[in-house]
Amino acid sequence: MFLDKQDAFIRTSEKDGFNHIYIDDFNGNTKQVTKGNFDVVDCKGIDEKNNLIYYIAAEEGAHRKDLYVIKTDGSGKKKLSTRSTGTNKAEFSAGMKYYINYWDDANTPLHVTLHLANGKEIKVLEDNKELNTTLKQFNLSKKEFFKFTTSENVGLNAWMIKPKNFDANKKYPVLLFVYGGPGNNEVIDTWEAQQYIWHQMLAQKGYLVVCVDPR
Repeated sequence: MFLDKQDAFIRTSEKDGFNHIYIDDFNGNTKQVTKGNFDVVDCKGIDEKNNLIYYIAAEEGAHRKDLYVIKTDGSGKKKLSTRSTGTNKAEFSAGMKYYINYWDDANTPLHVTLHLANGKEIKVLEDNKELNTTLKQFNLSKKEFFKFTTSENVGLNAWMIKPKNFDANKKYPVLLFVYGGPGNNEVIDTWEAQQYIWHQMLAQKGYLVVCVDPR
């Protein structure tokens, strides 16, 4: 992403161990904009007039995605997402004055809203009210997120769906749902529609449904 007002461009790199935003000029100078033990997932754009960069990051856990804004010098970082759970995706207008936010979480269908660039909500575009009302009729179990440490001292992310009236003193059959390939994690706080309903059906038949992301 090239900057119109200076001979520089924005990129992301994992050079410090996590995916972060950098600004490089044409003289070979590099400035790291975001820092921390988290990944920047997507750089959404820059407001050059106000020296602001908007981006999606997994700062509050690998299973979550939130929208942030930060100044090009790395100061003034602000989280624009307001919900305490879930996955946010944002699409900005030309000029970076407005954005449409697409939010859901593991137990809630898509909720779409229009915002000013400072995060203020202007209007709800889709709330999926009818679907949410329908889902309540089925007495579904919550998908719960947790972490555990292996015998080799490796921390792994996981989720679990328990049968209703779960009793910790009883034994249950378990379906372990696994994707062991690259480029994608399955332990994410997002609505998964058909797959979610299938797992709910298994839970209602007495199964524990568990998913663990590999290291």
